[in-house]
Amino acid sequence: MKGAFAQMQQVFQDPEMLSGAVDMMKNMQEAMTNPEKAMKELAATMKGALDDDVKIEEARLELIKDPNNAGNPMLAQLFADEEMKEILYDSEKWRAAVKEGQGMLLNDAVLGGAAGAGARVGEL
Repeated sequence: MKGAFAQMQQVFQDPEMLSGAVDMMKNMQEAMTNPEKAMKELAATMKGALDDDVKIEEARLELIKDPNNAGNPMLAQLFADEEMKEILYDSEKWRAAVKEGQGMLLNDAVLGGAAGAGARVGEL
């Protein structure tokens, strides 16, 4: 708990982090208002930024070097999780996870998130 308060204090003292947090909150509000549009934008961004194995590996190495390279503090915090670190430190697991995530995002963006859309045999 003490660590969380220290992080919050750091956000409020660093104008760049505060600005990033405000932008993230605005983006979250937009995403909640129009989730379909947000999913399409996220899918397009991921497709361009991580559209081949070399880019996926470069992103992995950048995140290992500094999790803050993720783009915002909340996303960077994800890479502090032990399960996520296990994936991040294994290039094959990382590539598979990124591609799986891209597939889910692209299916959702293209198919509009319809229930069961893109489901394989035995899935809902």
